[in-house]
Amino acid sequence: MDASHPRGHHYNLTTELLSNYGSTLPRPVVNSSTQIEVVITLDIYRLIELNEKMQTLTVSALITMVWHDEFLTWNTSKYPIPYLGVPPSSIWRPDLRIYDNVDGKFEDFRDNDALIFPDGRVEWATSNILKTYCVIDARLLPFDTQRCHLKFRSWSYNLKQVNLFPSHIETDFIGTGIWELEAVVSLREVLDYAYLG
Repeated sequence: MDASHPRGHHYNLTTELLSNYGSTLPRPVVNSSTQIEVVITLDIYRLIELNEKMQTLTVSALITMVWHDEFLTWNTSKYPIPYLGVPPSSIWRPDLRIYDNVDGKFEDFRDNDALIFPDGRVEWATSNILKTYCVIDARLLPFDTQRCHLKFRSWSYNLKQVNLFPSHIETDFIGTGIWELEAVVSLREVLDYAYLG
């Protein structure tokens, strides 16, 4: 065992990165004008319920977010580690929110480790139950087609600070026997809100 690393490279690297990290609230950029790009992948794998009476859609999905953190980098000659898992609560994370959320637990992501890489790339994947409003018109049942939207945004940051990009959407989909998934379309929408101060 290397005497300079009595507890091993992983322990020493984790301690070094997180002890110097500071607060998880500010965006992890050296220059405040730097924009953080966040790529989001949504893997919908089970339709739990489409409730006509309550006008809600409930699905089980895996959300993966990827971004760069300028304060989570290391020299691989000093620490020959390809990636490191850390608790997501110990680092900055995008404040992802979902429109028309009817389940207050959405923001309580399971605390799966975030994977960080030497260049500062961070990957965080977490499974969740998404429950949102969906306008359902079942007058043509059982020959109807319903369109539901899962719309995500950053709540605290504007486009210059955090820029969300949808990646491909996976559909390892298991239906209910009543409903089948016909198509999933990923769209990016940029809105300009005027400040009314």
